[in-house]
Amino acid sequence: MQKGADPAVSVIVPMHDVAQYLPDFLTCMAKQSYGDYEIVAWDDGSDDDTSAICARVAAKDPRIRLFSAENQGVAGARRSALAKARGTLITFADPDDMLDAAYLERLVRAVTEHDADMAVCRAQNFEDGSEPPASAPDSMLEEVIGRREAASRLCDRFFVDDDHSIRPELWGKMFTRATMESMTIPQLRTCSDYPAVTDAICTSNRVAVVHAPLYFYRMARAGSLQTKLSQSKLNDIWTVHEYATDACQALAHVEPVHLYRETVGTVFYLNEKIMASAGAMPLAEVRANYCRYRAYLRAAGVHRGLNPKGYLKLMLYRGAFAPARWAFDHLG
Repeated sequence: MQKGADPAVSVIVPMHDVAQYLPDFLTCMAKQSYGDYEIVAWDDGSDDDTSAICARVAAKDPRIRLFSAENQGVAGARRSALAKARGTLITFADPDDMLDAAYLERLVRAVTEHDADMAVCRAQNFEDGSEPPASAPDSMLEEVIGRREAASRLCDRFFVDDDHSIRPELWGKMFTRATMESMTIPQLRTCSDYPAVTDAICTSNRVAVVHAPLYFYRMARAGSLQTKLSQSKLNDIWTVHEYATDACQALAHVEPVHLYRETVGTVFYLNEKIMASAGAMPLAEVRANYCRYRAYLRAAGVHRGLNPKGYLKLMLYRGAFAPARWAFDHLG
């Protein structure tokens, strides 16, 4: 990036108490094969050394722009950082995760060469406390799909393999400025990604899919919102599910089977969170049951021979709401 020129890419990085992980994240950013970027780092009221660590690195790398404010939650932090972004392309990353060295290069190329409105790559999970995966294989396989197919894959993510799913998180994706303008990031404590990604997909004409795991997601980080459960979080999960299915139906015209799969997948996701939080069974057993039910539903086709409203009502009660009532009655 030439001095004084706007960067091609803005990387939006909301930060809150991530001092333990931030050095590794900034190191992986420094190793990116594509260098025409800025990091818009927004410290969202951290109580640890997050801001100080970022400031020290920023003093040596002018591509890092650090902003700080009182805590407003990840959704507000992302919106505030977006207002400061100067790039023509936008991507998001969480500072406790890691990126493949080719992450920016592959996504920039996918957007520009395919004249796409957004690009997505695969993600690979790794457990907190373990080493992140090795660099992704140099797979050049890419495809371009329309909004209907992209929305269908978003809804089908619980039932298809990683190669053909699209995750609902903002990270692992790159958006044009025009696409960003169509996105809503609601002020929720959790799950604010899903409506934004849905908006982007449902207003995109061309979505470039990069079939390589370039984003490495850290699971079960201590203190992460993903490890906590509350009634408001359950409500948020269901609220964004309804928002997404309505948009996918109205704007992308996906077929009912994909909407049913999204609903059933959400129910089992809620059930997994509830049962694990309630201590009703070990987490490993919950996950095994979830995979077993998912495989059964996939084989059954979910929708065949079923009355959608009656079936979903039964699933909601047995799969989520009844255990939720028990959990919160007993746990407070």
